[in-house]
Amino acid sequence: MAKYLRASRFAVLAALVGIWIAGCASGVDSRTEAETLVTRARWTVEHFQTRQDDANVLFRQGLKTAHAIAVFPTVTKGAFFVGAAGGQGVILARRPDGSWSDPAFARLTGGSFGLQFGGQSAQVVLLIRSPQALDALLTHPGAIGGEVQMTLGNWGSSLGAATTTNIGADITAFAQAQGVFFGMSLGGAVIDRLDSLNAAYYGSQTVSARSILKEGKYVNPGSEPLVAALAVR
Repeated sequence: MAKYLRASRFAVLAALVGIWIAGCASGVDSRTEAETLVTRARWTVEHFQTRQDDANVLFRQGLKTAHAIAVFPTVTKGAFFVGAAGGQGVILARRPDGSWSDPAFARLTGGSFGLQFGGQSAQVVLLIRSPQALDALLTHPGAIGGEVQMTLGNWGSSLGAATTTNIGADITAFAQAQGVFFGMSLGGAVIDRLDSLNAAYYGSQTVSARSILKEGKYVNPGSEPLVAALAVR
């Protein structure tokens, strides 16, 4: 009987240790996912910053006065449901002194894109042009109002190269897939917070997008290259 009890206790202990290890592994995976997303967001910003064409000029001009920026390195058609687009990304807000906050994680779902070209994925950057728009995203994430189509035109050519999309008066969207602008509807698209990635990246279960973007309570040194990439050149 004693031998059986010892074996049972060992089995229970082993199970508890296994659960603890699995939980740690899950945390590591989420942290790695968040770190990778920050790196890919930096690559996207650098790509948009360094192109030598009219669209690049418009992007840089808009970035100078943007109150916040949302960067989605890969928005994929059919990522969450058929006929729609989806992807994970980051949002950074401009501080009163002109510097940028650390990133908060977000997910873009809904809308559609790339249908004219049969494209499967794209880089999407949203310049948030008013503090009210940022506050709305932080307070009650939801659908972007109004259906707006991206104008077709090649990046790097004179035809349509300077065209971007205005979503109301609050958000300007830039997107690129395989070197070209593409048809895109952001009407009904939803931006949601990714609290799990925020918690993993900053090592706190109480972290919120507002505490990162507006209050500056959380920082991660790994964000510095992304923040540096946002400096207008």
